[in-house]
Amino acid sequence: RGQRFAANRCADCHSVGYGETSPRAEAPSFGAIASTPGLDSAKLARWLRDHRNYPNEMYFEIPAEHIADLTAYMLT
Repeated sequence: RGQRFAANRCADCHSVGYGETSPRAEAPSFGAIASTPGLDSAKLARWLRDHRNYPNEMYFEIPAEHIADLTAYMLT
């Protein structure tokens, strides 16, 4: 479910698959995000829930029911 959500909502800017390059150079790949030192499931979920943390060009909300699935996918 997280992979499907990422492909539908995130892949226009971010690389959401293994070893891919993001379509937008300024958008980190999911792999790069997942490799952030100290990042864990709780921290990523909290960041995804708080839309004020997104860059201005990324202004949208991720529905709460998708946070756990997206977090699980991003950290795999």
